Amino acid sequence: TDPNTIVVYIHTKGSLHAKIENHRWRSVLTEASLKDSCILSLGEKCNACGLQFYPIWIPMFPGNMFTATCGYVRQLMSLEKHGQKMQDIVTTVRSKRHVWQTKAYAWQKDSLGIDRWSREAWIASHPSIRPCDLAQNVTFIAPYVDFNRIMELVNATKAEPAPRIAPDQGEWYRRKIEEVQNAAKQPALQRPHEYFLLPGTLYRFYSLYGRFPPHDSWIWKWFPHGMEWRLKVEEMINDATTRQERLEDVLW
Repeated sequence: TDPNTIVVYIHTKGSLHAKIENHRWRSVLTEASLKDSCILSLGEKCNACGLQFYPIWIPMFPGNMFTATCGYVRQLMSLEKHGQKMQDIVTTVRSKRHVWQTKAYAWQKDSLGIDRWSREAWIASHPSIRPCDLAQNVTFIAPYVDFNRIMELVNATKAEPAPRIAPDQGEWYRRKIEEVQNAAKQPALQRPHEYFLLPGTLYRFYSLYGRFPPHDSWIWKWFPHGMEWRLKVEEMINDATTRQERLEDVLW
């Protein structure tokens, strides 16, 4: 398959429960994924696009509808393998409470991206993810938010690289802002690491694919302490002694 070929994923979101909110949510997610602006954003700028990209709690497009390049999608492991690995990661994190804390979001299946929610976490699970979305500076879009306002946003907006609002600003859904702010004040690389912020994101990338984001990734710029983590990761990768050990044990 040509890596520049575009694939669109849409589905019957919310149809199990016939509510007007779910019908509207499904409509706006579909409209966003099929929007010319979203499709045309793919290439040099982005490799996946949807209504809104969430960098936390688990990187994803809420509602799980998107358009993406085949070149990006073919790097992803199967849905089944991803689901099992996500469960393994969560089990490991839970067993290492001296290494990890989970204060920024509640410890529950949807926040952790396990069980059926692993499918929503799949598309943005690779460290090379370069997302675009139509959300502008809006950080909270949900089925019960004003439908007309959301449709105006979709129709008037040009897809742009995301995210654009810092993790300690805006109204990121379910985020515990005080905990995010506290994590940002904590010295970089100090344990326990916040699983729902950059340390956990890097740990998932490495556990899933054995790789970290590229040097110029948005991830290093958006998360608190991103530059410190990037330098540490690159130092560990280039160190011969580290390569002979388990990198995850040295880094985390």
